[in-house]
Amino acid sequence: MIGQDVAWGRVARKYDELFVDPYADEAGNPVLQFLSKLPGKNKLTVGDLGCGTGQLILPLAAHVVGAVGIDPEPAMLAEAADQAQASQITNVTWV
Repeated sequence: MIGQDVAWGRVARKYDELFVDPYADEAGNPVLQFLSKLPGKNKLTVGDLGCGTGQLILPLAAHVVGAVGIDPEPAMLAEAADQAQASQITNVTWV
């Protein structure tokens, strides 16, 4: 039996192709809708524990001053960081 770290590491690059994204614009994300109405959001830092490839933290980062993506699998963090760079999102720290 392989460990979780190995399993997630193997799928990191293809995860977004396999993942049905509930945070896509057309999904009408209630978290983003709430955040868009939140006063003082320009002072907030948000976090995502188990961020994977960044499906939640990257859209959130656009609405706050800072964000922290946390994941135990380095390959998932690397993919998230690549996506952030491609989207020119610079306010996320990866842990």
